[in-house]
Amino acid sequence: MPLWKSMFATLLTLSLFSDGAQAQGWFQWSKWSRRKEMMVIGYAAVSRWEALAINTDSELWVKDSPHNLQLGRGFYLVNTPGRWMGQEEESWYCVVKARRGKIESAGKVYIPSSYEKLTPAGFVTRNLWAADEAAIVEYIGSEAYISKPGEALRFSWTPDAEDPLLQMVIPTAVVNDDKLRAWAQCFESEDELKQVSDATIDWKAWKIKGFPRVAGSSWLK
Repeated sequence: MPLWKSMFATLLTLSLFSDGAQAQGWFQWSKWSRRKEMMVIGYAAVSRWEALAINTDSELWVKDSPHNLQLGRGFYLVNTPGRWMGQEEESWYCVVKARRGKIESAGKVYIPSSYEKLTPAGFVTRNLWAADEAAIVEYIGSEAYISKPGEALRFSWTPDAEDPLLQMVIPTAVVNDDKLRAWAQCFESEDELKQVSDATIDWKAWKIKGFPRVAGSSWLK
């Protein structure tokens, strides 16, 4: 082969390799960049003093409760603005964002009101709604097979049979350790909130384990 043809072939190969490497690099960067994106994950109605605490540094804050809550301790969210849990006369309204990659990799599970647990004596009904934290975490680990049960995002319908709300709870440990890289901002009125975000979040597309049912079951997807 003449020298000039050999040199041309070598340069062409190097050019194609370089273009391929650049394309691969761009794909990897785009994937990494997307996972770093902040996405709206839900909304909350909170008291004025909770809102001021959140707005101080735009971080979530979980208040203590003397009672067992439906899905355990954590920050409670709904997926659409305008329908609220725990709304008070002077409630403020918050939008919550988190890193897309953190949400995608987090464990997610529906918590039924109860389930049938197999014991040496046979199946026993175990209530989960308003149970203590240990019982809920045990269910997530042993029935949903999530490797870090204490960190899984929890979902269920509210107990209101006529007009239930789908809710999500970010466990207190996840909030305190900032595992979702969450950001929040609260507003005095719903109108102010909706100027920032009024989208309904499609939680059902998040590949949540289990079924959003009121009756207890350990059946999983």
